[in-house]
Amino acid sequence: MDSKQLLTLITGELAKTIDDTLIPQTTISSLGLKLATQLNWRVKSATGAAKNEMSGASFINAVASVTSSFDYVIVPVTIGRSQIRYRVKNCPFKQYQSDSLCSVMKGLVGGLGFLSFGYSKLVTIIGPEQTVRPCTFDLYITPSAEADGKVGLEYSRGMIGLLKGEDEKYISQQRQSRRKLILGLFSNLALSLRDNPSTKRLAQKFIESLSCIPEIRIAALYLREDNAFVLESDYGIPEECRYLIKNVTLDNESMTAADRDNHLLTSAEEFNGERRDIANQTGVRSFASIKIASHDKIVGVLNIGWKSSVPISPEISESLRAACSLLGLSIDNSQMYATLEHACFNSIAVLNELVNVVDHYSNNHSKRVAEISRRIAVEMDLAQDDIDLLYKAALIHDIGKVNVPPHILNKPEQLTDEEFNIVKEHPVTGSKLLSPIASLESIVPAVLYHHERLDGSGYPEGITGDDIPLFARIIAVADTYDAMTAARAYRESISKDTAIDELVKGSDTKFDAVVIGALIAVLNDQQLDEDIFQFDHRLTGEDLAI
Repeated sequence: MDSKQLLTLITGELAKTIDDTLIPQTTISSLGLKLATQLNWRVKSATGAAKNEMSGASFINAVASVTSSFDYVIVPVTIGRSQIRYRVKNCPFKQYQSDSLCSVMKGLVGGLGFLSFGYSKLVTIIGPEQTVRPCTFDLYITPSAEADGKVGLEYSRGMIGLLKGEDEKYISQQRQSRRKLILGLFSNLALSLRDNPSTKRLAQKFIESLSCIPEIRIAALYLREDNAFVLESDYGIPEECRYLIKNVTLDNESMTAADRDNHLLTSAEEFNGERRDIANQTGVRSFASIKIASHDKIVGVLNIGWKSSVPISPEISESLRAACSLLGLSIDNSQMYATLEHACFNSIAVLNELVNVVDHYSNNHSKRVAEISRRIAVEMDLAQDDIDLLYKAALIHDIGKVNVPPHILNKPEQLTDEEFNIVKEHPVTGSKLLSPIASLESIVPAVLYHHERLDGSGYPEGITGDDIPLFARIIAVADTYDAMTAARAYRESISKDTAIDELVKGSDTKFDAVVIGALIAVLNDQQLDEDIFQFDHRLTGEDLAI
């Protein structure tokens, strides 16, 4: 490769970088104008003419002499008194398809026209003859009504000053837009903190915000879990190269803790050694890694792939690092909250198991109600997230009974009115136990209202119809069915068919007819085996995690 080819290669790569910047094409074109001022002596030397004696023909020859130095060969198609139409015959930069290179070379031609005639306007031709870049263009060398009617880049002393001002205004506007994007990054993350989000949700919101920054082509967020960095969320990774984005693990017991941490961190920052392949498949020009820390502890790594190989603007760099600091603290707080929440779940699970232990005749009742409710919800084609929530609500729907004295729960005779009023308090007690736990807030209404009836004859509030939440209406049917088909201290169990008959009698007066229909469909399922309702698993906090 000779020096000229090397220069062409370097210029082409530089142009690709410029294409990815905020610099508008008018400013890039002015680089050609500056180049023209350095080479104008060659035009004068080639023509041997003063400015006021310059002819179109001598100008064409001089321009051809200058541009040929760049292997940029343009030939005149038509020549008029005030306009020359050029077609680009050869362009060494064609392979790069670069708008910036087109602008620079046109700026050179337009600048030479301005320096030779005191005016020039370059208009790119839009038409069938323009098939690929470089294009065909008109160069107007004297002001005219025709030139004024064309859209192009005008070179005159007043216009050049105006363009400079417009370019500065444009860049200022772009910087303001960037600042707004960065502010959105902070506000989006900050707003998500109100809901005590999980670590996964925080990671997703953060990556969503990064996708709004146009300079970022790809992003991957790794979070530390024991002896691994786990990919939690990503953006811009094509499906065909997703196999390259892996979790970073290390099983080397001989390493010290410090060496293991450093090795894991370095591997995460390098995409497990896959940076080059990722760049080749995504068009990323450069990478950056930002450590995510909280209280001097590394909790994650953010890997970013940039569209450009030039350094990013200081405001974006500083804002990203500040956002990562906020994310690190947020993740730390989220993990502490999750630990406390898990402790609350365990406490709830223990209380729920205590009810089962104290109430001898309702052992596994809640688990059976949960399974029946889940199957009803599946039959009703509810969303999976709703089915999961309903199942958890049904598991602990009777937790308020922890406040009911054991002698009442296990009384072998019919309860007195006073005793029944004590039992009727358990939905309210249950809702009060669960309400302080934010992540269980969505299932509190199901616990509070599962003894309400459509005609208002239920408790604790006597609400009616659709005012009763759907989850509560489903649990009401499942709860009543299981209560009738299981033996109690004061009565024997009744058959499945008899229980269904009783529910149907209360259809649309006490119970939701659609829910009853779904229960009948479930019970008629030949694959439904009564053995599935035999539970050995003891309820834990993990069962309640949402």
